Amino acid sequence: DGSTIRVIEGGLAAMTCLDIQPSGDFFVSGGADKLVKLWNYDTGLPLKIGRGHSGQVNKVMISPDQSMIVSVGSEGAIFVWKM
Repeated sequence: DGSTIRVIEGGLAAMTCLDIQPSGDFFVSGGADKLVKLWNYDTGLPLKIGRGHSGQVNKVMISPDQSMIVSVGSEGAIFVWKM
């Protein structure tokens, strides 16, 4: 019906990208705050926060085996994070 299911407070800066684990238990986000966050879907709370980008995070993806997260920043850096 298009109604809101969950609202996530991601911080002061905009959340710019998102990927959801196939099971739906976790999701990962990237933002204008240069952070990569791994979230628990049920609680809506971040489990881990990755710092390293010097620019906005433009793309995040969870690997097919769900062991890694890949993030790409506006500065051109590509990071691979262990879940």
